[in-house]
Amino acid sequence: MPSSQLKRAERAIQTIRDQAELPPETADALQEIVDVIRTIEGRLSTLEGKGHPRSSAEMELPNPR
Repeated sequence: MPSSQLKRAERAIQTIRDQAELPPETADALQEIVDVIRTIEGRLSTLEGKGHPRSSAEMELPNPR
């Protein structure tokens, strides 16, 4: 998810808080979801940067034969 979409979501959450039309717990839950998405995207980016996974032989795993 592009960071612009996450920023837009956070602005919308702030509007929900400011207008107080929904319970504060709703805005809190939405913010937690945005935070989790940021965490997942960071971890995914890290995994993508590691390149191709190593073969079983390189990982010294037992041969299933």
